[in-house]
This record gives sequence, C-alpha cells and structure tokens, in this order.
Amino acid sequence: MSQPEGYIEAGQEQKVCKLNKAIYGLKQAARAWHLKIGESLIKYGFEQEQSKANPCVFKFANNGNPMYIIVYVDDWPIAGKEDTRKIIKELEEEYEILVK
Repeated sequence: MSQPEGYIEAGQEQKVCKLNKAIYGLKQAARAWHLKIGESLIKYGFEQEQSKANPCVFKFANNGNPMYIIVYVDDWPIAGKEDTRKIIKELEEEYEILVK
C-alpha cells in the first residue's frame, strides 16, 4: 500500500495506513475477501486447485465424491454429489448465505 497523492509528507514517504479490515470498494477489498473465504474453505477440508489460470476453484474429495466451490466475487456456486447441504450449513455459521 502506498500513500495517496496529495497526502505525502516530506520525510514521511515510508509511512502508510494499515487497514484492519478491507473496506468495500477499495482495490484491495476483492483480494482480502478471497483470502478470507479461502481460509474458511481450507479450514473445512477444501483444497485450492493448483491452477494459476483459475485460483477461485476449491475442491473437497470425500470417498471419491468430489465437491467443488467456485468463488466469484460474492457468488459461490457449489457442485457435488453428496454433503453439499452439510458444507452450506457450516458456512452459514460464519457467513450470511442466501441459498437459491
């Protein structure tokens, strides 16, 4: 992060603001949101697909029954044969989720 134009003080160029939470609308907000969701999904046993082309795909394999979650901004399509309701319930404890 760098100081915004017009706010740089001589001799204080190295100082920047530290945000404790990403603020909606900032360039960094999408990345912070993706990291937060990624941490949650990994905590529930998902693995991030090792694809540089699409880092938004998370996979959970349970007894040969894969489940995928694709994180796209604030939409999380979930695809899987089993246990999709279980992961939705777990994520609802952490996030406000609207199931369609």
